[in-house]
Formats: sequence, structure tokens, C-alpha cells
Amino acid sequence: MSLNTENEPCVKNIQVIYNLQEKYQLLNEAFKNAVSNLDDFRVITPVVGKFSTGKSSLLNSLIGKNQFNKFYLGVDLTPETAVPTEITYGATDKIFIIDNEVHSNEISLDEYLNKTFSADKTSKIQLILDNAFYKIYKYG
Repeated sequence: MSLNTENEPCVKNIQVIYNLQEKYQLLNEAFKNAVSNLDDFRVITPVVGKFSTGKSSLLNSLIGKNQFNKFYLGVDLTPETAVPTEITYGATDKIFIIDNEVHSNEISLDEYLNKTFSADKTSKIQLILDNAFYKIYKYG
């Protein structure tokens, strides 16, 4: 069993449980699957509220600006153009646009910042950011 060491101290406890279950032949597929997926675990916290109440402004203040000195989330959107955006931590910045047919397309940060997306063509935007705020919540 090899896990990302950044998931300490949970990794140590799981290693002990894993070894005991293996020793006494109690190891089952569900536990093996849970352990193998530990590095992919994410806490998802939705930020919801009425339209134009400051959700994007709040997240922009937490994330900060990018290398282009721009905020990641647009704040001048209308209800018809607003697209759900999922923000997670990653070692490198990546942006994926998921269209309404669930096709995923990676684009550059520059493309993302200079393009307008609308809900009639885009079902979700995924921002994977190398950002200190999100790194804290992924690794503690």
C-alpha cells in the first residue's frame, strides 16, 4: 500500500488497520478500494445563495489574483450566463470546460480569463489551482 505522504496523520492509522486486516486475512475489497482512492478524496463545500449576493466576490477574496493580476471568478454575470464552477487544489493550474454533452476540454488560464462562458453551452467549469488557500484544505 502506498499513499501520498501529504495525507498524514491519517495514512499512519490506515496503514496500521491495513496491516492488521492483511495479517488476519480480514482485508476486503471495500477497504482496499477506499485506501486506493484516499489520495483522490476531496471535501466539497458548495457556496450557494441568491444571484448577485457576493459569492464570487467572497471566493475571489480568498483565492486572490492570478499571474495576470485578474480575479479567477467573474462578478458581472447575469443569471442566464452564470456557470457552476468547481475550484480545487492541484500542483499546477489547469482549467477544464465541461460542455452540456459532458465533453471536457482543457484550456489555458489566459483563454479562460478572456472568454465568456454561458450556461446554455457550458455545464461546469473546473479550476484546479496551485493556491495556498486550497492547499491548506487539501493537506491541512
